[in-house]
Amino acid sequence: MKRLLAVVIVVFGFAWLSFPRYKTVEWNEEVPLNTGETIWVQRVDIFKRGSQPGNPLKSGWWPNNRKYIFSWQGREYFYETPSFNGSPLLLYVYPSEQIVALIAYSKSCQKPGYAEFRWINGEWVVQQNLNPLLIGLPRNLIDYSSAEDGDIPQLVTQEWIHKQRFELPQRGGALTHLLESKISTNCTRSK
Repeated sequence: MKRLLAVVIVVFGFAWLSFPRYKTVEWNEEVPLNTGETIWVQRVDIFKRGSQPGNPLKSGWWPNNRKYIFSWQGREYFYETPSFNGSPLLLYVYPSEQIVALIAYSKSCQKPGYAEFRWINGEWVVQQNLNPLLIGLPRNLIDYSSAEDGDIPQLVTQEWIHKQRFELPQRGGALTHLLESKISTNCTRSK
């Protein structure tokens, strides 16, 4: 019996190791800016194979990190978040200053929540407090994720986004606007 159990463990161990550990889903998303311009943001979601918490026998793809790559006015920008818990919800441009801001979740604040990151000297710098003019603006980056092949098209247009009804919580759209109750306060100067 012990020998049979050992064989089963070895077989399942080798089967588990033969599965890919990471999966990447990429698409280009059409994003309307507050300036009236529309840009394309390259999105890269990376999933990691693992078991469900509390049920080690149920295996699946779990969000690992998310990348955003885009250009505006001839400059390249890159943002990466370590998990999907705080996906950025808004790209905003300060046209008079030629500064791009990204509204994303931050834990480095006295009150954690959505913070304003501005692109300064080649890096995202969190602002101590979010510009109050941004409160109430609609999300312009989708939060939807899927490891299923073909579930997200290669080109995600605004038309496709509106047809998905992301405002429904079951479609990943529980937060459709930047709410005052969700913003952070007193942030430190690190990402």
